[in-house]
Amino acid sequence: MYGLGKKEGKTEHFNLIKKLVLLKNVMVVRYRSHVIQEMQKHNNSFVAYSLGNCLFDDTVSITGRWMVKQIPENKKSFILEVEIVDGTLIDVEYVGFINDDIDGLKFYDIKDY
Repeated sequence: MYGLGKKEGKTEHFNLIKKLVLLKNVMVVRYRSHVIQEMQKHNNSFVAYSLGNCLFDDTVSITGRWMVKQIPENKKSFILEVEIVDGTLIDVEYVGFINDDIDGLKFYDIKDY
């Protein structure tokens, strides 16, 4: 397990993922939380619980009545690179990035997150 963020979500999703990685060699990438969450490697399986929020901006409803404002935690994301050769997980690498309002796109080491 990599100590990046924490996993959040529905217990039944985590139970299903746990069963899958015990039965098969799988790669699972979850989404929806909009914040970076932990990653786990189990034997030849790999799970990324959330890659973050990528490149989104504040969101305004179509009526203009409400706005969802971005906060520092959901302006961060990372690019995940997984090398698989002949069905075997060889390597996992990642680089973090943040969409900074002042400087634009900046890269950072997500281990420092």
